[in-house]
Amino acid sequence: MNGKNVQRNQIIILLVLLVIISIANYVNYYAPKRVKVMEDFSELNDSEKQYYVSHHKFVKISDDATFDENGDLIAQNMSKDDIINGANYLKYAVTPEGKIARWNKKELTYYVIDPENLYDKFVSKAINTYNQLFKGYFKITKTDAKNKADIILTFKQEFDSNERSNEKFMLGLTNLYYSDDDNSITMAKVTILYKYQNQKEYVSGNKMYNVILHELGHAMGISGHSDKPEDIMFPLLNNSDGILSQRDRVTMKMLYSNNAKVIKKQIKNARRAKIAEAKKSVKNASGVDETLSLVNLAQTYYENGQKEKALDTYKKAIEKDSKNPNIYKSMGECYYFSQKYDQALKYFVQSYNLTTNDSDKPELLNMIGVVYAKMNDFENAYKYFKMSYDADENNYEVLQNLVASCMKTNRKQEIQMLINKYISKGNSINDDTFMLKARSWAKS
Repeated sequence: MNGKNVQRNQIIILLVLLVIISIANYVNYYAPKRVKVMEDFSELNDSEKQYYVSHHKFVKISDDATFDENGDLIAQNMSKDDIINGANYLKYAVTPEGKIARWNKKELTYYVIDPENLYDKFVSKAINTYNQLFKGYFKITKTDAKNKADIILTFKQEFDSNERSNEKFMLGLTNLYYSDDDNSITMAKVTILYKYQNQKEYVSGNKMYNVILHELGHAMGISGHSDKPEDIMFPLLNNSDGILSQRDRVTMKMLYSNNAKVIKKQIKNARRAKIAEAKKSVKNASGVDETLSLVNLAQTYYENGQKEKALDTYKKAIEKDSKNPNIYKSMGECYYFSQKYDQALKYFVQSYNLTTNDSDKPELLNMIGVVYAKMNDFENAYKYFKMSYDADENNYEVLQNLVASCMKTNRKQEIQMLINKYISKGNSINDDTFMLKARSWAKS
């Protein structure tokens, strides 16, 4: 009997450990890859527009880009030469990891949360536009079951604390979730404001339709943005007609194309031109401008998957300006994505020590914590996640990382306290699988 009890206890312990491991896998650094895309579609003056466009980071494709053998290239009235010569913006449409991600299913569903019941007709119209475009690939239909929806569109007066951006004029936000297995899209969550931030004025119907059409473009797999104002996927919406341009249509079709040869040739040419431009800038620069040019060249190498050249160039930039925390941070990121965690940790710490801007510190502390987690040093991971959270309690991803590290270090009481504090600020965890499981585990 005693032997059976021992065996039963061992089984219970094993099951508990499996549950812990399963829950921990929801933490940010283990979770399905996510891209957060923020938009600006409000009425801006000329200086605000210039600032936004110049500071907006377009996503570039890298050398390790992959193309799924799925679907056909459909570009009506266009030759392959037209496609190669820039009649699309595919190079800006990939994920930050340099991948082409797309839906890998024939039937998609969407769910709308619209408290004032104002925008259903605009959503239906936009959905119909994409159904026509992707006919033969997939079809999107409405569902009344939120938990079964592939695409969730939520209309709000303001963003949640974890969604906010320094871009005060932002009206739309799209999160894409990807499968780790084949980089296919598993879910798209779209948030749209129906009132301008810090204003009482409603967004006009025509402009709202444009915002919806743009955000659904991201939900189709466009992770970045077009570089031309006439396209619906340009970051500042100048297309008042609410019509997908030819470039929009071709680019989106190319995302679902199996014509990898054509796509790769176009991207290769674009990559060469970008690097050549950056090298020319370094050659012609001097003084402070030379440092900036070196950083730009290093970033260009990095965006195009040439990480070793990027690191060598960052080191040259440090020789010119050894007190610049941003250079050390960029080097840390380069080492991190090369899975050289010891070096990544070194440069993230150096960046933190050099940083005088308090607003940058929480992000750096979180990055240090993530590196420690990758190195399976969860005590130090907890330490830095805690410091990051204490500096910015409104960052949900940091909170998620902190909770996961608490689970790894068996801090049950702290998990309960963190979740209760999160809820006390008006947040809900009813649809949050990770937080619900974490709370259940902490109470066990």
